[in-house]
Amino acid sequence: METFLSIHRDVIIGTLSTFYRLIFKDHLTSLYPQGAFARFLNSQQVLLKDFATYAETTTARLEARAQQVAADAKRAAGFGMRVLYHSRARRPDLEKSLNIEYADFESLLRESDFITIHTPLDDSTHHLFGDSQFAKMKPTSILVNTARGPIIDPAALRRALPRGAIAAAALDVTEPEPIPPDSPLLELDNLIITPHIASASIQTRDKVAAMAAANLIAGLKGERLPHCVNPQVYGITLEELP
Repeated sequence: METFLSIHRDVIIGTLSTFYRLIFKDHLTSLYPQGAFARFLNSQQVLLKDFATYAETTTARLEARAQQVAADAKRAAGFGMRVLYHSRARRPDLEKSLNIEYADFESLLRESDFITIHTPLDDSTHHLFGDSQFAKMKPTSILVNTARGPIIDPAALRRALPRGAIAAAALDVTEPEPIPPDSPLLELDNLIITPHIASASIQTRDKVAAMAAANLIAGLKGERLPHCVNPQVYGITLEELP
């Protein structure tokens, strides 16, 4: 759970840091002229890809495992946000306990102001965010990715940010990774990039080391590993392993 908490702290920090960079760079002045910025704050939508959140009337979308979803939803609620989510498997239990609403991906793209991604990377999520998705998002929206770099098409993001298809983005993961020093993405002042350190809290790293040591000790004793990533290997012979 500490890993999830570390990542979700990074999500909130990435969202707020990107938002305030827009303020300092005066981008919000051009996006919301003549005092409209105050109205934006009161009518904003946040998308967490599998859950979506809005400050006052904001919607955020997040796609993730249940613990990740719950963690972001609780933090979003702290900002008075309305929370929507989209997932491959609908979770009525979380809808009730977290006061969140299920929505389809297309609707969340159109309605959300803040989007944070936590989906696994597979064939169905590779370049899930590209030109088509950015075209459906609000020009005031902010995208945060702490999942896997290839979920976002970097070329499409490079096209979207300068022309104002979306307002800004914050990435803890990139494609490729590490990001090349001559990447055109690094030239953008409405993009924040960190080197895949969302889970790098002291507590998380200590727990990871302790789990690895526990596995090592158990293995040397001939015991079952307490933190085995593929527990299905137990109960079958080596010859049966793929």
